[in-house]
Amino acid sequence: MRCIPLSFVTPLAVLVAGTVAGPLPRYADAATVSMTSDLDNTLFQFDPDDPYATMNANGEGNFFGAGVTRSRSQIQRGLIHFDLTGLPAGTTVVPGTASLRLYIVDSPGKDPTPRPFWLVRLTGLEDEPWGEGPSSIDMQSGAGGGTDAEPGDATWFYTQYDPAKGHDQVTFIPGGDGYWDVMGAFGDDPLDPQATYGDPVGIAGLENEYVTLTSAGLPDDTMVDDLNAWIAGPASNFGWIVLGDETVFDPDLSSKRGFATHEHATAGYRPLLSFEYTFVPIPEPQAAALMLLTIGALGWIAGRGRQPR
Repeated sequence: MRCIPLSFVTPLAVLVAGTVAGPLPRYADAATVSMTSDLDNTLFQFDPDDPYATMNANGEGNFFGAGVTRSRSQIQRGLIHFDLTGLPAGTTVVPGTASLRLYIVDSPGKDPTPRPFWLVRLTGLEDEPWGEGPSSIDMQSGAGGGTDAEPGDATWFYTQYDPAKGHDQVTFIPGGDGYWDVMGAFGDDPLDPQATYGDPVGIAGLENEYVTLTSAGLPDDTMVDDLNAWIAGPASNFGWIVLGDETVFDPDLSSKRGFATHEHATAGYRPLLSFEYTFVPIPEPQAAALMLLTIGALGWIAGRGRQPR
């Protein structure tokens, strides 16, 4: 039997594999993407002892809030989501490049103190994603508390509000259909985000200013980790909750800031998420399988060629 020399088989295997599967994938040069949010809303704390309290939201208004208000000491928590499904498969966000720029449209009482803010990834909402209903009130005098929630809105109790159900602590069903697991997504009590989540990702000043939130330079680049997790598993993307310093309770000061939403009439004020990414093209499954079969067949031929005559 005639043997096939290994010196011939090895280059042949590489040639055939390359022809079948194409060139080996490599990281592309980093590209930059910028996008605005596709969903944003506010969780307005519900106070049963407040005669003016209502089940409020602001699904389609031009602001969302986060922090504690000055006059009523109401906790507000912002919700924001970005659609990442348009990125190519195999995308990886470059560490240290993720940032979220927000425009401040409200600083209650003209609070002069710069206030810290945190971004926390929302998880565990596979069956109950939070919603943005048709409720709408634009930033103006007295509008900072939102407006009556509409069906589908995220509220202090609901991931998606259902007006046919009750809306107080008595009728709240933790983890029930359409409800958060706990009130306010993270509980009804004030949070100290510094103690729980570490250093803030940004400091917000007065209205008519921009603030940039980024975890670049912090011990944990959480924003990049979150983005990569969402890109790898789009079904897990429920966005971030924006937290202010909820330990501030002062009739003269407020840690709350109102930020422009994706509905704001001025496009340049809308939330802007930016980051750099690279990607490794993922070969077609059929091509990859054929490549493996080809290499296996050539390996078998090479093995036959080594057998003694």
